[in-house]
Amino acid sequence: MQYRDLTPEECRQARTLLESVGLDDQVHHFMHAMTEADFDEWERRAQTHRMIGCFDHERLVGFAQIAPNAEQSESSLFVTAGHRKQGIGTALFQRACEVARAQGAHFLTILATRGDAQMLDLAARNEGLSIYRHGKSMILPGEDHANARWLAFDLDTMPAETWFKRTLRQVREHMTL
Repeated sequence: MQYRDLTPEECRQARTLLESVGLDDQVHHFMHAMTEADFDEWERRAQTHRMIGCFDHERLVGFAQIAPNAEQSESSLFVTAGHRKQGIGTALFQRACEVARAQGAHFLTILATRGDAQMLDLAARNEGLSIYRHGKSMILPGEDHANARWLAFDLDTMPAETWFKRTLRQVREHMTL
């Protein structure tokens, strides 16, 4: 697997990946079913954010989107169904944390829905995690996400060697799953 920043054309490929997923994945990623206008807004925002892609033989199979915001950056991760459970999400998450730190952020936030098992599994392995409510998303188009659950990763207390030590049970209990 190769990881690198996405070009503007590859951002369009990321959109195509997102448009091709089933409704369940769409709801897990965006919190609602997306319209063409929503995808247009997502792509417009993606062009202004840092996008890191994972390529399998030059084919985009996953990406991290990082929206900088002084103290607290926001990230979104996506991995195609056929490439999940191979460490790609973890690698993209680590890169997103590195980018956020380099941009001066102290926290990296990621939106998670109750049914998003992959994101909850990733979060469960992470040291320095808290769960809280957050306002409007810088990445996700559409409805206000103020009532959604956000995972906040404390970048100041998350040394690389302990990033993935929390248990899934702790996160699920905290999120009342």
